[in-house]
Amino acid sequence: GSNTVEQIRAEHPKILIFMMAATIDATIMQTALVRGVQGFIVKPFKGDAVLNTIRNTVLAMVKRQQAPT
Repeated sequence: GSNTVEQIRAEHPKILIFMMAATIDATIMQTALVRGVQGFIVKPFKGDAVLNTIRNTVLAMVKRQQAPT
């Protein structure tokens, strides 16, 4: 349901959440980002593409945390 991401985020604030779907449009993406999704994986997918998405998301998060405030 729509509250799943919020529940996961509340219980596990540091967990990475990726959305997997056959199609992801801009509206879905924006809503998911607001709810706490970090990355998107579009089906059908290959293993290396999934790993690259996760890696790039983690690297971007690390850079944001290291950026001077």
